[in-house]
Amino acid sequence: MRYIYSFLDTLYYQFYQLYHFIPNNDIHFKVLAIIGCSFGFILQFSLNFLLSKFICYAEIMLFYYLVVMAFSFFSVYKYYNKSRVKRILKLKPYFFKNKKLSHFLTVLYFLSCFIIYLFAAYIAKENFNSCV
Repeated sequence: MRYIYSFLDTLYYQFYQLYHFIPNNDIHFKVLAIIGCSFGFILQFSLNFLLSKFICYAEIMLFYYLVVMAFSFFSVYKYYNKSRVKRILKLKPYFFKNKKLSHFLTVLYFLSCFIIYLFAAYIAKENFNSCV
């Protein structure tokens, strides 16, 4: 569990660095919502793949959005306190204590979540069509 929190702290700090240039009033909430949605997309892709490949069950779009929203709210609820945010910003965590590697892995993570979001429905459809 410690590694997951370390990963989330590093993602939080990297996304915070990306968004702190944009003037707004609640940057922390937006960063946490992005992290929650990205984990929701990964979980939803996994569930769609398993349901369509092995059970031949078609996806329900309401379920798709509920999972993403649930992960967003969970991340905000679990992570959104001032002391944790201050500690993350003070520590400035990086992956393997390397700044460039942290930037690269964060961009790679964000792009992989975006690609999963785009192709999840197509892959589930292809798997479901092979069942019928």
